Amino acid sequence: MEKYFANMVVVDSSKYALDEVTKTIVEHLESIRAKDITYFKGEQNDKVYIHFEIVNQHLVDVVEVVIKKYEDIEYISCNFCPKMIFGYSVGYISYRGNNKEFIHRKLLEDGYKNSYEFSAFINQVSLEEAGFVYDEEKHNYRLVNLEDQQKRIEDQEKFDQYLRDSYLCLCLHEKIDEPFEYIPIEKRDLTLDDDIRELDLQVRPYNCLKRAGVNTIEELIGLTKEEVLQFRNLNDNALENILEQLSKIGLKLKE
Repeated sequence: MEKYFANMVVVDSSKYALDEVTKTIVEHLESIRAKDITYFKGEQNDKVYIHFEIVNQHLVDVVEVVIKKYEDIEYISCNFCPKMIFGYSVGYISYRGNNKEFIHRKLLEDGYKNSYEFSAFINQVSLEEAGFVYDEEKHNYRLVNLEDQQKRIEDQEKFDQYLRDSYLCLCLHEKIDEPFEYIPIEKRDLTLDDDIRELDLQVRPYNCLKRAGVNTIEELIGLTKEEVLQFRNLNDNALENILEQLSKIGLKLKE
């Protein structure tokens, strides 16, 4: 199972244009290689909800980035949990502008009814679609198929030490008995259709290429060194990083 985290950012602002704030957040998320970024406004257009997935949850500093640029923003929060794993603690980082309150904490504890429901909302799925049913006797959710439920328990035993016990420590600065090493998922073989974010470029070359409209690996290797150096703010060091990352997967720029 891939060690991804699902996130949902909520922004409430009447002092700044939501479209502008959203654009700032999305650009920042792209720079830290978040995936599957989607967003929508609330029914009254007073809030925006931004969903995304990421491997390196400890890189997510959306709240800090936003309040640094928009000092008078009313409210922003980042809620997160393991991707497609329901019923775990939900992490919560928020800022309220009216009292300048900045909070890191667990929003919901493991196993509570709300932790299942809210983690499903963050993942943008319904618990019913995921095969869960509410157990009135035990006051929590379980998988409909008891064999699946047992398999889920077995899967958790392999996966929980990494996620359930550690990710909140990693992201919310909570203490655990022993330190642990953060190990990202193993990378799959890349294809020419993959986004250039899969190359793990440094921030400057990645942003320069994106601004120039270079989105896929195929588009990148269709360029010469001279063409790449014409892109705004892309210097020799950035070019070197591009060449190095391409060489790792056996590719190079056009001669």
